[in-house]
Amino acid sequence: MKPVIKQAAVAVLALLTACGGGGSTSSTPTSNDIATLGSGTVASTTTTTLQALSSTASTIVTSVATPNYAQGSQLLEVFNLLNKDRLACGFGTLSQNSQVDNAAQGHSDWLLVNRKSTGHYQVVGTTSFTGVTLVDRLDAAGYKYGSVVEKAWQNSANQAILSTILAITEVEKDIGAYQTDDSDGVGLLKALLNSPYHAVGMMGDYSDIGIGWNSIASLSSDPLYNTARSVLVIDFGATSNVLQSPTSGTIRTYPCEGTTGVNIQMKGENPNPVPNRNLKANPIGSSIVVRISDGHVLQITSASMVNVADGTNVTVLPPVTGSTDTNYVIWANEGFIMADKPMQPNTKYQATINGTDDGKSFSRTFSFTTGTGG
Repeated sequence: MKPVIKQAAVAVLALLTACGGGGSTSSTPTSNDIATLGSGTVASTTTTTLQALSSTASTIVTSVATPNYAQGSQLLEVFNLLNKDRLACGFGTLSQNSQVDNAAQGHSDWLLVNRKSTGHYQVVGTTSFTGVTLVDRLDAAGYKYGSVVEKAWQNSANQAILSTILAITEVEKDIGAYQTDDSDGVGLLKALLNSPYHAVGMMGDYSDIGIGWNSIASLSSDPLYNTARSVLVIDFGATSNVLQSPTSGTIRTYPCEGTTGVNIQMKGENPNPVPNRNLKANPIGSSIVVRISDGHVLQITSASMVNVADGTNVTVLPPVTGSTDTNYVIWANEGFIMADKPMQPNTKYQATINGTDDGKSFSRTFSFTTGTGG
């Protein structure tokens, strides 16, 4: 049975979803929260993800103020691509928030200086320390995140309960875990977007975003980091109970029709979306997030992918939804599917997903195109 308050270990901060599900911010970090140096696995964290209150009218934001990230910077590239994909797929755009930027940048600096490949918990007394948890770092930056109360289906008895969850989250990625022809920042973003638990969180109903980026040519004295290294941290937040939410009954996916540059494989995520499988040795292919209205129950009854050029069928692993997630990360209205094997680069695929939204049948068919990363 899923707990009333879920604690999730994943790599999108308060978001891991990267963290999915409601959670407590007062728990002690475990070994799962601090990744092994050089593991190439998307890091974990005990954080919380927000859910918007179900609405009959859309509150999706379609335009935001121009950010002040420097032209040509990794920060601007990440901001623009994430907002472009979120808007195209119906998740709405995010506003740059300088306080959230400060929190994200501080953690990116800490990860690099302290030679941590991943991890959402800082250690008191270390160089560049800005706060143990995401909550601490946002507090220190002066960001007044909100909270929402939501009716959520969370246990085997289908019982509706009320839970309070913080409207914040964070994701992070280290440069060493992917291959891509993109810039470092975009490459790391795409790696996160093809890590299914993290992607679920990154398509959450937040309103604000902050991005941290830092890189170094080399750490020649350290055998683990004797080449160039970069760290991307993205923090998400919302300051009120009026969160982004589509019209009730809307089915959204990421990727969606027309999405390009999707990573062809994923070699590691914590928690592992395919339990007991060594993803580094046996990676999955592209994954697809499915999200319905908050407070509703998603079931994915079937899913398929096909290579559009030659008609080859792609083997798809069993769908994961809130009711089947053995890692207890995602909510009842969230789910994802995953290709069993790496995809072909620069190739168009068609996906078909069938399921139910609170018992009402739906079917979605759309095409997306892979890039070279993974």
